[in-house]
Amino acid sequence: MSRWIVAGLMLGLAGCATTYSRGRKIAEQGRFEEASRYWMAALDEDELANGPRKGLDQYGSSAVWVYMEIAEEHEAEQRFEQAIATYGQALSMANDLAAYDVDPGLDRIELDALIVDIEDRLTAYRYDQGVAAAERREFDAAIVWWDQARELRANYSDTTSRIGLAHLEAGHDALAARQYPDALDQWSQAMTWGQVDEARAWYDVTAVALGRHYLSNGACRSAFELFDGVRTTANDASLGESIALAEDCARVEVVVSPFERTAGGPLAELDVATVVTDAVTESIRANASRYLRIVDPVLAGDMPNTFGHRFAVRGRLTQVQYERPEAVTVAMATDGTRKISCPPLDGYGDYSEELCDETVTLTADLTTAEVRLGLIGSVRVSDPRTGELMTTRSLDQRTQETIRTRSAFRLDGARVATGETGTQAIYAVDPNLLSISTTSATLPDDATLVRGAGTGLAQSAAEAILAVIDVEPEPSQPRGLDIPTPMTDASQIEFGDPEPTEEGAPTRAVIRNRPE
Repeated sequence: MSRWIVAGLMLGLAGCATTYSRGRKIAEQGRFEEASRYWMAALDEDELANGPRKGLDQYGSSAVWVYMEIAEEHEAEQRFEQAIATYGQALSMANDLAAYDVDPGLDRIELDALIVDIEDRLTAYRYDQGVAAAERREFDAAIVWWDQARELRANYSDTTSRIGLAHLEAGHDALAARQYPDALDQWSQAMTWGQVDEARAWYDVTAVALGRHYLSNGACRSAFELFDGVRTTANDASLGESIALAEDCARVEVVVSPFERTAGGPLAELDVATVVTDAVTESIRANASRYLRIVDPVLAGDMPNTFGHRFAVRGRLTQVQYERPEAVTVAMATDGTRKISCPPLDGYGDYSEELCDETVTLTADLTTAEVRLGLIGSVRVSDPRTGELMTTRSLDQRTQETIRTRSAFRLDGARVATGETGTQAIYAVDPNLLSISTTSATLPDDATLVRGAGTGLAQSAAEAILAVIDVEPEPSQPRGLDIPTPMTDASQIEFGDPEPTEEGAPTRAVIRNRPE
């Protein structure tokens, strides 16, 4: 046998021994899983390695049983979540060992069944904790417990119904505490969990009562949102009238008068003020709520302002700054690299940047063209009835467009190709210079430039305008509401014959089993 083959076998055996001994030192420290993972990685590289195989056979199952012992302690102390997690680690390790044909020292099917059993016990525990919390009328806690039960068993027992009932009862508690928005939120949740009839009935009567309180206190938008949400379900004869009142009261009208240009200057041929006025109007329309309406200033005098919620917007342009200087062209130079022929080096044709490249100077023309526009002015919002100034904001919009182009690179006056590989005539040029376009481009014309600047200025103006006219303060909550007990179920209607003393009276309907 060749001495080189013998030496190779000895090195391989030494490597296996080293892998085994290193893993064994880790295992002797009680770090059985770490050692096993170490040997598994070694077998991934060489599945016939004897040392790692011996290590797994000797210590692999110990890693499983370390987890098993810890999990059994958790289970005995009813720390079910920790027990499930640790049994899961034991099962994962056992499966990994089996993948390497190593006996994990336990029945994996039984272990999987044990985990399922503990999950069942944990689910029941969480369910029972929810029941106990609900009996104490701690409904938020009960819902959390039942939600956690559903994490393990989505359809466990009657958790869905109980969660809905908990939201329903929490709504009644909130109602008793005069926390009306909270009550509505709880009943809304109850409906999503199946408690539709009673939750819907209580939601409707409370929403209508709260909406009318808001309406009487000027919180018209909040009132309309409540009314609108129950318009098809609430049993209230005058709800339609309340909806109409809230919608009218919530509406805001704005009249945008044409901007004034108080100074002359450049771009006199363009009606810059009209462009800005149109842009402000469109920006208001795009960002306004459903309650805002823009009124044409020409028609405003003929349109009644029933609720007085109309505001006037006036603006002015005090300065228009415009510059379009001549394009400037400057000569530029940069270094490039050119490959030259390479002589053989010691019999080899290896490429060497040091020997095969030469640096050359490239020239080009860099042209810069730009245009600048500044619009300066202000906008103000007032109440036309009283003349009260609601807000004013200074406007200053600067727009600049710059185009840089260059000619093709030249070497000694001749145009050359450029790139980053040796396949082009010239390569290794600064990428920032290569990114400059060699195709001529056109700056925007004056009208396009004005529209762009007007749009930017309009966004700032619309923000100031909407901040004062298209908002409603947080509505005040009532100290108490007169909320009628709703009929929550059709079974509460009992039809019967009229009383003997009510001769000729129609069949009567009696509501029974009213909720307290």
